Amino acid sequence: MKKVLQSFLVAGVLLVAASTESYAQPTVDLTLTGSPNLGTYTGIGIAGTFGLTFQNPSTTNLLAGAFQIVLTVPTGIQFDATYPGTPPGWTYTRTSLQSALLVPTAQVVGIIPSVPASIVVFNVPFTTTQAVTAQTYSAQIQRTGLPQYNDPNPNNNSPTGTVSVTVPLAITFESFEVSAKGCQAILSWATSFERNNEYFNVERSVNGVDFEAIGKVKSAGSGAVRRTYSYVDAHPQHGKNLYRIVQVNTDRSTSVTPTRDLSFDCKGPGVELYPNPAKVKLYVKGLKGKNTIRVFNALGQQVLERTTELAVYELDVHGLAAAVYQIQVSDATDIVYSGKFLKGE
Repeated sequence: MKKVLQSFLVAGVLLVAASTESYAQPTVDLTLTGSPNLGTYTGIGIAGTFGLTFQNPSTTNLLAGAFQIVLTVPTGIQFDATYPGTPPGWTYTRTSLQSALLVPTAQVVGIIPSVPASIVVFNVPFTTTQAVTAQTYSAQIQRTGLPQYNDPNPNNNSPTGTVSVTVPLAITFESFEVSAKGCQAILSWATSFERNNEYFNVERSVNGVDFEAIGKVKSAGSGAVRRTYSYVDAHPQHGKNLYRIVQVNTDRSTSVTPTRDLSFDCKGPGVELYPNPAKVKLYVKGLKGKNTIRVFNALGQQVLERTTELAVYELDVHGLAAAVYQIQVSDATDIVYSGKFLKGE
């Protein structure tokens, strides 16, 4: 009887020893460093990344699912729904607009036998959506499920800091240029940032003080993306023309470019208009060869077009409303005259 009891106790001791060894937890000092790739983002709609570097510097390989990395950013920054560059052996899940998870799906290799394999670099994509003033971001390693390791230094696996999103003017003009092509003015401009921009007014002046809108160009959208625009003034004034672009926001606030000027000498030799003002008939004198006469209103819309081979053409304008009109004469290759007349009452 004594002998049997002794054997049982020995077996019991061995059983307990084996059970304790199977749940022994290795000491693993995981490290995590990183932050958004910029401390301050200048504008809304800017794409950024939350850059992180994870390392398992121990000699222990951890099983998949032993831990997860939790990322948070403040309201005004939004994680992308997908992360196309997720490193192999990891999954990315956006749990809310401002939080995301990185979870290992394969064994997390320690520094032995492979140093490179123990280091994983993440660049989690996000987009700025509104102004943020020095708000906190964070990333943290969290153990999950049955603990598989002890972390003796948790202070080196939870980087935090502040990030900001400033909101500049509704638009950033990158350039505005004008050039002449025959008797036409070619206007081109580019923006590097737009926010709530509705449209652009193209304005022209002959004295630099009184500007009139001659065209409208719709915005191509908001965001920190380079966009290019153009407009053709098909009937500039004879002499000096000054141009500017006026950006109109959805709340009707505006931003204005500097002015650019072009000069035109598009009066054909001897071309004259009379009487001016005209009530019923407007005579165009001094024409040579075959010409097309076009009349435009203040909005740049064509309201009349006539073709003639006469030296003096009688243009019937009695059907036009009383206003100032632009008249343009062109031959087979170019615009040979551009001027204005007043339609009287």
